[in-house]
Amino acid sequence: MDHKRTDGTWRVSYRLYHGKILHIPTTHYVGSESINKDTEEIKEEFITNYISEEIRTLRKKISQLGRKIDLMTCEKLREYLVETDKTMDFFKFSTLYLGKIVDKKSDSSKVTYKAVINNLKLYHRSEVLSPLDITEHFVAEFEYFLLYEKSKPVKPSTINIYIQLFKKMFKEMKKKFNNAAIGDIKIPHDPFESWERLKKGRVRSKDLNLEIIRKIRDMDTKINKTDKAIGRDCFMLIFMMLGMNLKDIWDNILKITPESTRLDYNRSKTQGRRVDEAFISVSIPNEARPYIKRIQDFLIRKKYKNYNSFYHAVKCKLVVIGGELGIDSLGTYHARHSFSNIAVNDLGVDYYHMSLALNHIDGLNNSTRHYIKPNWTFIDNVQNKVINYLYQDQEIQNKVKTNILSNILLNPLKY
Repeated sequence: MDHKRTDGTWRVSYRLYHGKILHIPTTHYVGSESINKDTEEIKEEFITNYISEEIRTLRKKISQLGRKIDLMTCEKLREYLVETDKTMDFFKFSTLYLGKIVDKKSDSSKVTYKAVINNLKLYHRSEVLSPLDITEHFVAEFEYFLLYEKSKPVKPSTINIYIQLFKKMFKEMKKKFNNAAIGDIKIPHDPFESWERLKKGRVRSKDLNLEIIRKIRDMDTKINKTDKAIGRDCFMLIFMMLGMNLKDIWDNILKITPESTRLDYNRSKTQGRRVDEAFISVSIPNEARPYIKRIQDFLIRKKYKNYNSFYHAVKCKLVVIGGELGIDSLGTYHARHSFSNIAVNDLGVDYYHMSLALNHIDGLNNSTRHYIKPNWTFIDNVQNKVINYLYQDQEIQNKVKTNILSNILLNPLKY
């Protein structure tokens, strides 16, 4: 029995010996009146009968292991005896799993994992989900639910990500509850065996022409006195800073001082997946400084607790701005895509230098790039071309586009 409790009772525990002694606690409690003072045995017959039945069940489970028990430590044996009586719950496991990996994942990854769990609960209409109920049919119906039955349908590309994470968590749960070495397989099946990724439909274009970019830039100056300005300012800063991600603005903008001429940072989206940690050095143009100052003041004034709060504030303001300009679901990626499209299609920047500017890596050039010191002049030139083009008048723009198109026709391989 365990140590005496404050109410004068003891909890009954089973002693397990397998190389050493461990205890398995039960739900039974007895008082001093139920214990024989001479033999320290339990006197209550109904308790001893119940305990005897439980002990027989545990011994039967041990006997079923046969010689496999020799491969188990005392701790593993106790875990086997206890957990076989526990209900396996995917939601409980996935929440614990997310808690363990929380420090290893980016904020966006954690949000996506939570979205998978929440959508599964919404579909299953229950807070408990046995892994044995997760079948191929379950996965197919969940996919159909996301695609057609939600009030706001999920895009095929996002569904593919959701199912991949669902599959990963299920696989980790199998590792947790299955012990192949002793033949203890509680989750024997793979419900994702026949699942195939949804084919992407045509991606909605996120590139805006220069006229729209200018309209966002030149919105009524009164906007500077409202929170709506944060949407405009972040959009324009992303456009001017080579399509910089909003998460990287959050992480780095307060490091910029009036004396700073460049911003060195690691792109958070791909930092953990690249040998160079996705490092990039971006010039800070004078045209971007008013936006930087206003965003810094906004962050200091608002004191957001985390990136998610900041992200949703910017997202909401951009949707409002987009509505005023007739742009459906205007977002930060419109700025990144527009920057690259204008650079390539209007100004004739070649794909290699555009890839460098966007901090992408061409798989064919990975090895070569490890030996070459980065020359940021190339991306500075791309940045200057786009910003100068943004501030040119219409007549000069037309001449620039005509010259670029002529060069492309004469030298198509260069582009």
